[in-house]
Amino acid sequence: MSQTVISLLNKTKIDYSWSFSDKTRKDTAYITHGYHRYPAKFIPQLVERLFDEYLIGIKEPHVNDLFMGSGTTIACAITRGYKADSNHKWRQLIEKTR
Repeated sequence: MSQTVISLLNKTKIDYSWSFSDKTRKDTAYITHGYHRYPAKFIPQLVERLFDEYLIGIKEPHVNDLFMGSGTTIACAITRGYKADSNHKWRQLIEKTR
């Protein structure tokens, strides 16, 4: 790692409100979020926080999850009443069979 990057990282103040270290498995596994157990999963609390940070003021948010691993982003969007979509390969295969 370059000294410039190390210097910048050392100057950066850590915002611990983004850590979610106080969340238990029960907290991160509500609704459909517990179907896939994975130690480094994309927890719904992070998605909710990102929605709160970046979708404020948008009348009718439309969330497109291009990666859609276990569907955390889509599930969070739907529970908020947002339009939600993805281009997941399974969906494309299902559409072809209709």
